This record gives sequence, structure tokens and C-alpha cells, in this order.
Amino acid sequence: MPRFTAIPVGQGDAFYLERDNCSILVDGGRSTVGLRQKLDDLAARPLDIIVCTHNDADHVDGIIGLLRQERACNEIWLPGKWIEVIGHAFKNDSSVVDKLLADISEIPIKRALEKIQKFRGGESIMFEATSLPPQEGEQPLEQHANAMIQDPPDGPEPLDYYLLPPEVRYHWIYSRNKYLNAHPSIQALTEEQATLFSELIEAMDRIMIVALLAMRRRIPIRWFEYDTTQPGGGIENVLVPLNAREVRFHKPRANSVMDVIELTVVNKESLVLWAPPSGDMPGVLFSADSQLTDIDLSGIALDNAICTAPHHGSSDNDCAYSRISLAAENAHTLRWVRSDGCFRKRPGVAYLNTTTRFCTVCRPAQRTPYQAAAQPLNFIPSYGQWTPSGTRQCNCAPAP
Repeated sequence: MPRFTAIPVGQGDAFYLERDNCSILVDGGRSTVGLRQKLDDLAARPLDIIVCTHNDADHVDGIIGLLRQERACNEIWLPGKWIEVIGHAFKNDSSVVDKLLADISEIPIKRALEKIQKFRGGESIMFEATSLPPQEGEQPLEQHANAMIQDPPDGPEPLDYYLLPPEVRYHWIYSRNKYLNAHPSIQALTEEQATLFSELIEAMDRIMIVALLAMRRRIPIRWFEYDTTQPGGGIENVLVPLNAREVRFHKPRANSVMDVIELTVVNKESLVLWAPPSGDMPGVLFSADSQLTDIDLSGIALDNAICTAPHHGSSDNDCAYSRISLAAENAHTLRWVRSDGCFRKRPGVAYLNTTTRFCTVCRPAQRTPYQAAAQPLNFIPSYGQWTPSGTRQCNCAPAP
């Protein structure tokens, strides 16, 4: 029987859809540990498709952890812009880090702060108990890699370099650039510029590690280039993009290294996906962090569908709710599903104004009946509707 689950991963999105002929994971949350166990607890089938909608840590890091643990997967779908980042990172003619530093050194403090805020989603954590700091036994990505290799020496790579797993080989390149080329230059940056540099390197890491782990596991990759005019590709009647087209080749743009990496976290270019209805199963709209601007929703059967809350219910994406509601013949039949940690500004008013909504974690208040404990959001199809199974509706406190 088909089923849909929003997995409580703390901060970020992780959605599992099981339909008669395919099992799908869309995004994986921020933590690099625990997702495999949560899938096992769900008795999830071996995954046919894993999707990374865009390069935010709270969407990608869980997938990195899952790929490291060799969870079964038949194919992985990635944004096309990642190809450019991979190309820059492996260029041998000059250091990608040197190019980043050259770009960053010209950015004024105010602009650097704006870019940092965009990388971090524009939110600050309010409730430490229900947000998701690094979990016990978890290491940041750089520490994880450095535990496997030493800082590289000058000169040619050692003979066993090409025998190392690909993600370790990438970190050899990264470490060489960071510690041998970049270190003196970082000292000349302002604090804001240095923080931005760190954010960009981490964004590049996420892209490289996902792609390289997929190659190591021999998982075929499908690439999807942002395109709202002629979306296409995916798997018909299973999962299709609404704002991207599947590509075999990606034509690089004349962007700087910084621009290329930065564009991989632009929320409006998140992959928006549609799982069409089938039999008794209504559809599922995976909104990721998109505002859904310029996306044609007129051709999909939204009535009775599950819609994942855009950007975890952030008020920055309020326009998406009206676009979805207008596209549905009966907006009151929609099931809104929100996956997140606890933040001061999320969810926003537009999400709270929806008719039927569910949260993995609700924003707590000082009094009952508000509950902040995390819950999986389980739905099964029944009489042409998604019916919650052991799942309470949203009881978020109003925004302060």
C-alpha cells in the first residue's frame, strides 16, 4: 500500500514516499547520523530514488550520512548547477580556493553578512532543546575527512592517492588548497569575509561528497537544470520535476567560483517535484524551499494532495501558499506537511492560515495544549484522500 512519511530529523526536510512501484527519499535533514535508523524504524523499502533538492545543509547532510552507510539506492537526482562546482573543484590549472579568496576579498562587510545569512537560511535558533546541534558521535564534514588522512606534503601525490576512496581524494585536494595555498591569505580577510569563505567551502564540500559517494557506490546520477519554461524528465507517473529539466550535459556559465557555489543554495531554484496520483493514492507536491514563482501548477491534480510546506513554513515563502491554493480546485482538501526544528519566526502566518496542517515539531508555547515533541507524520491513502495515521495535527503557537 502507498504511504507518505515526513521523518522527524530535527532541523530540515526528509520525506519518504512509498508507492506501488517505487520508494523515494526527498532530502535528508541536517544531521549526518540517524537517518538510516529512522528509515529502518519505518520498515522502509530499499530506496529506488534519492533526491537532493538543493545545497542547504539541512537538506543534504543526512543524505551524505546515508550514502556513507551504504543504504541501498538505485539512482540519485541532483541539481544541474552542481556540475559547475565539481568542474571548478577539480581544475588543475589553478586553485579554486585562491579564486574564492580573490572574489571574497573584494566584498564589503555588509554584503558579506547578507551572503552569510542566505547560506544559513536567514533564521536563528530559538529553542535549543528541539533544534539539532551535532549529535553524539557526529563529526563535522571536515573533521570526518581529516581523521582519515593527514595534511598532504608538498610535491606529487603519494602512490596510493588514486587507491583512496573518492571522497578522501577530494579532501586531499581541499586540504592542500586550504592549508598550503590559502592560509596566509585568510589572515588578511575581515572576520565577515573569513566566515563567508568558510560557508562557501562547506557548500562546495557538500556537493563534492554527495557526488563522489554516489560514484563510489555506483549509483547512477540524474542531473536537473533549473528551467521553469520547459520542465521535463524524471519518471513519468512516478516523480517529475516542475521547475527543471533533466540534462545529460550542462553548459557552464561565465560565473565566478563564488557565484557558482552560492547559486547552489538559492532557495527559489530548489527542485520542485510532483508525484502524480495513482489509483486510490492522491498526489504529493515536494516544494523544497521554493517560492514557486513562474512554476505552472495548472496541469497537476492537486486536490487531496500532500504539499510540503515551502522552506519549512517560512514567511519568506508566503506567496507559494496562494499559488498552490489557486491551482487546486478545492484548497480545503490539501494536507500541508511541515518538517523543521524550532525557530522563532517559523512557521509564518500563511502556513498557520492553512486548513489542514501537520508538523514534525510544533513551535511551543508557555502553556498547554501546545506540544513540542517531535513526531513522524504518517499518511496512507483512503477513499482518495491522504489520511493521517497516528499523527496529530499542527498545534503551533502563534509567532511572537
